[in-house]
Amino acid sequence: MVDAIIFLILFGCSFLWIISYKMEPRRLINGFFFMVSYVSIVFMFSLIGSVYEIPSLLTLTAGVILFSVLIVPFSVVSFLIALWTTSIRLIHREGNKFKNFIGIFFGWIIILWLVFIPYLSSLELPVFPSYLLLIVSEGVTYILFMFAVYLIAAITYGLFRKRKAVDYVIVLGGGLIGDKVPPLLASRIMKAIEVAHKQEQSGKQLPTLVFSGGKGSDELVSEAEAMQKYAVEAGFPIEKTIIEKASTNTKENFLFSKKILDMQAPNGYTSLFVTNNFHVFRASLWARQSGIDANGIGSKTRLYYALNALIREYAGVLAMKKRFHAIALLLLLAGSTTLFIIDQFI
Repeated sequence: MVDAIIFLILFGCSFLWIISYKMEPRRLINGFFFMVSYVSIVFMFSLIGSVYEIPSLLTLTAGVILFSVLIVPFSVVSFLIALWTTSIRLIHREGNKFKNFIGIFFGWIIILWLVFIPYLSSLELPVFPSYLLLIVSEGVTYILFMFAVYLIAAITYGLFRKRKAVDYVIVLGGGLIGDKVPPLLASRIMKAIEVAHKQEQSGKQLPTLVFSGGKGSDELVSEAEAMQKYAVEAGFPIEKTIIEKASTNTKENFLFSKKILDMQAPNGYTSLFVTNNFHVFRASLWARQSGIDANGIGSKTRLYYALNALIREYAGVLAMKKRFHAIALLLLLAGSTTLFIIDQFI
């Protein structure tokens, strides 16, 4: 009876990610549900193998568990090495800007979690330093756990999303150099053109490209106008383009583009957006919040830039729900503090 109840719970949990992703792929919590589903499936098959005495199934699940345990530290160390290597290259190529050091700082958070916290935890510390160590440990663990959730949500969003024909392709703006389109932004435009032509070649209509981006203080023209000019010079028909030149950030890209498209196609339309690969998931969260039914496609970005940018994107995702994460951290610390007091003084 107990085995049957546990089996039903695991069976139900194993479908959490499928249900959540099917309902809405543009959600951070999908990363957490994927973790729960993965663990539930492994233990469900382990339970089946144990109850029905199936040695091959037990061996398989034991191998999966061992692989999962070993792959985590290997992935963390590999990511740390890649992050620091690419961050140093980024600083060398683009200068000592604060944003270029974010990867270095995040790498030290990983080192703190991997080395310093375990080492200090092994020492006999006085009560107050022990409590400070507990707070730091909880905070760092939460940051890294949420980063894992973010990575899984972003990866699964890109892997399992279905492609369909669309009426509009929204190209998100990026910084200009004067009135020139830099390589990062150019990759978005060329990806959008590629997507549009592939759809046309499949026998469907050529979608309209919507270039979205306003004029920054150091820019000579709006990003939308510069992107449109670049696309037309690359051979894309100008009559199949629209510009939105008032937005100043990703949220406004979607809000203002939606207003234009709602007027252009009052009876409904389908759309997707194009940005750089490291930006796709966070942009999809803004698309959802803005009420536009558009999934994203990413253009390629050089690795030395993409990893550092990925950390900035993660920070941006946390900032979108900063109140939720602040409350979650406070509750976590309150619970840990209570247990610490009980352990030390009661």
